[in-house]
Order: sequence, then structure tokens, then C-alpha cells
Amino acid sequence: MQNWQEKLKDALLLNDEDVDSVLKGDFKTLLSRNKEGALRTLSLYGACLAGVMIFLLLFSAFGGMFKLILMMMFFGVFALAAAVIGKDAALRATKEPGIFYFIGFLLAAVVMSMFSDITSEGSGASQFLLFLILGGAVGGCIALKPKFQEKNWAVSQVVLAALAIVSALTMTQSAFIRMTIDGNMEYIRQYSEQQRRKQAEAMREGFSSGAAAPQACTTEEECKRLNMKKNDFYAQHEAEAMATCENAVAKEITSRFEWTVSPQDYKFTNYQVDVLNDMITLTGDKAQLIDASGNKTPISYRCRYNTRTKTTEVMLNK
Repeated sequence: MQNWQEKLKDALLLNDEDVDSVLKGDFKTLLSRNKEGALRTLSLYGACLAGVMIFLLLFSAFGGMFKLILMMMFFGVFALAAAVIGKDAALRATKEPGIFYFIGFLLAAVVMSMFSDITSEGSGASQFLLFLILGGAVGGCIALKPKFQEKNWAVSQVVLAALAIVSALTMTQSAFIRMTIDGNMEYIRQYSEQQRRKQAEAMREGFSSGAAAPQACTTEEECKRLNMKKNDFYAQHEAEAMATCENAVAKEITSRFEWTVSPQDYKFTNYQVDVLNDMITLTGDKAQLIDASGNKTPISYRCRYNTRTKTTEVMLNK
């Protein structure tokens, strides 16, 4: 018996006949002859399957760079196993039905998972490349069949080699698709943040140019608050005022409507500040009503937000 088979026999506490049944994939015979040995063998298969499932879960959850690291770890496990039992022994093992079908099933599961990821997240070009890879693997196996026969490669070895190559290529493709998506999302986030800052600055400048005359104060506390720069007061409460008033306006509009700007843009174009009364008044016209016929009517709105009580008062102008 070959050295790697001896190791398998010792690890699973099997005899020579049991090992032959495992290699042939005849678990029914193994179960009838050695129930405990069959359970140990199936437990090993189950642990390998669980490891691949965990790998696929991690692969789908993390970013592109980590996907590449996981891919190298995945194939590193196969390389390590081949190094332990030896290259020639590993090649001979792939001819055994019990090993071929199980490893083939694991690699096929990986390919199917990558197929799902690429078709759901990738562009048309990415999907075309995916089918090009799959078609190339099948066509390559057919075209190179005479050379495989010359080198005495079994069909099982050719299939496993094709699955391994397709797995590596599709995992790499999935990783780069995720890198592209993450990069685009980061660019959109930064662009949206810049647009928010520009709009806020424009609103502050517009308010500063039309500021009302200062109010009189009667107490030291009122004078301190009145002397606070209104733009600073607004900047301090801007985010909560915008978010709260946007929700308040949406709730006040009882009929069907839509915003005329993207979710990242401000829904208000002007503001006024009453520092003494903790009040910020926001106005805007970035919405339109939609009637049953689909006709759209622009509306304007005003929202008064009390920064102390966190309450709002909305007025609509249809």
C-alpha cells in the first residue's frame, strides 16, 4: 500500500479493505463493515465541506484585497496537502473516485458561488469574461485531450485541473469587481460630502448677505447667546436640523410625492437662525406632488426646528 494510503489508514483507524472502500467511494460497504470508521471518514469529509462553506461566507463578506488573500489561503491548503503526501502520490490520489468526486464537488461549489457573485455584481463585460473563462475551460480540455492522453492523465485529473483553474480565475475576477465597487462607493461618498459642504457654505453666505438687524438683549445670558455667530450656531445644529426637518416635511405631505434631488443632496436651500429662541427655520422647494394621473406639481415648504426641544413645525405651500 502506498505511503499516503498508509497515513490515511492510520489517521482514520481503518484496515486495508476499509481504505479501498473509501477510495472507491463505496461508503455503503464501509458502513456495513466498519460503522465507526465510516463515521470518522464522513466526519472528515464534513469538516472539509464546512471549511469550504466558511471560506465562501468570508469571501462574500470582505473587500477585494481580502478576497485575494483568502484565495491564496484556499489554494495554499491544497498545495500544503500535496506537499505532505508528495506530488506523485497526490496525482495518483486524484484518480481515485472517492477523492475525485469529493474534491470536484468542493471546487464546483466554489465555481458556482463565484458565478453567482459575478453575475449579480459584475457589469456586462465582467459577465462576458466569466462565460469566456467557462467556455475556454471546456474548449481547452477538448482541444488538449490528445496531449493529456500522451501524459497518461485520467479524465478525473483533467476535470479537477480545469475546475481549479476556473476557480482561481473567477475568484480573482470577483475580487477585482469588489475592489472596483468599493472604490466607486468611496468616490461617491467623498463627492457627496464635498457637495454637502459646498451647499452648506453657499447657504451660509446667502444668509450672511441678508442678515437681519441685531435684536436687543435684556440679560447677560441673552446677550451672550445673541452675540454668538449665527453661522456657528447653524453649523453646530445643521445636520440634525436638516435630517429632522426632511423627515417632518415628508410626514406632513400626505399625498404621493417625490424629491427632485438625489438622497445625498440637501432638501432645503435657505435658512434663518433665532439664537435667543433656539430656532432654525429652513425653507426649500425640492419636492413635487404626483396626482393619480401622474401629473407633477412643484411645492415649497418651510420647517421651524427648535434645537432645545427637538420639535418641528412644518408649513407647505402648494
